[in-house]
Amino acid sequence: MPKVDGEDAIAGKRPAGFTAARGGQADDLKLIKGIGPQNETRLHALGIWHFSQIAAWTPENVEWVGTYLAFPGRIEREDWVEQAAALARTATTVEPVTAVPLSGAALEGKRPGNLLPGARGGKPDDLGLIDGVGPAIAETLNTLGIWHFDQIVALGPDELRFLAHHTGFPGRDVAEQWQAEAKILAAGGETEHSREVKAKKRKRKR
Repeated sequence: MPKVDGEDAIAGKRPAGFTAARGGQADDLKLIKGIGPQNETRLHALGIWHFSQIAAWTPENVEWVGTYLAFPGRIEREDWVEQAAALARTATTVEPVTAVPLSGAALEGKRPGNLLPGARGGKPDDLGLIDGVGPAIAETLNTLGIWHFDQIVALGPDELRFLAHHTGFPGRDVAEQWQAEAKILAAGGETEHSREVKAKKRKRKR
């Protein structure tokens, strides 16, 4: 995304943005209390099109956007990040996915409500960039209906527990770590693990 006027002088850190909405379908950001048509347009200009992007903002991102929009502190007061996370969990931009048959005893937790029948635009995120998610687990997540980092970011505690059991890691600790890394990756950042994975892939291509 191109820089905006005075960007480097704004405190905090500008969140990563997309040049266009995924699949050409932007979320209705006006559903977040505090975002009207004007602010939605300004967020689009920053490359912010989806609830999941706002849900992934760090405190530094919140500080930067609040200053850029000329109302510092308002995002925190109105809790845009939590509102966006809740909306991302309930957003239904595609037909509901058919339940995946599960073997064995009933799993703990709650089946995620943001599962997708396929990757948006046919382009799944590389879930293997998350530490601990190898090819087999990535395939399991895809089979369940999870294709993108922002889907993991939007999961609630009970949904994380379900995810942990579904992938063979009882408890929520592992899934919470995945969520923490997915939040960084969804915002366009990198983790130590993701950098290592990408470096290995570049070496194999040489």
